[in-house]
Amino acid sequence: MRLSWRRSLVVRLLATSIVIAVCAIAATAWLAVQTTTRTLRQEQGQVLADDRALYDLLLAHAATATTWDGVERILQTGRRDRRITLLAEDGALIAETAPGPSLRDVRPSALVDPLNVDLSIAGGSQRIDPRVVGPYQLTDTEIAGSDKGANVYLWCLFQAGITGRRSTPPAAG
Repeated sequence: MRLSWRRSLVVRLLATSIVIAVCAIAATAWLAVQTTTRTLRQEQGQVLADDRALYDLLLAHAATATTWDGVERILQTGRRDRRITLLAEDGALIAETAPGPSLRDVRPSALVDPLNVDLSIAGGSQRIDPRVVGPYQLTDTEIAGSDKGANVYLWCLFQAGITGRRSTPPAAG
């Protein structure tokens, strides 16, 4: 009696083993892809969060200081594995984290301008950074005069039976 290859126990076991091996390889590959994808997304999220934090620090400096003095310390808070270069509009070097070839002809990845905030990086909804005071910072004398004038207007409103409210904008100290 001759056994056919189709009914042979050895052939069935071999076919079953091959199917199991192929399924195991496919499952392992799927798990590797899922794990790698998740890891890459987390790293991208971390890089974006780091970039956003550094952009906010630079924006705060630009909004409150009259010069770029001390900006090197801010740049050092960024990622150590990346070269960060801060250039003026005319291409003059302000500060950088590592030396390298000139970046004058490279398109900037961000514009640090508190009067024109890049909302895609900042994540906010205001085009003008609320911390901007710079040349608009009022002197103590101007604040006192403004307060006096506001109080006069509030008193007039009160006399007319109208409720008024006074608020102090950021530039008024």
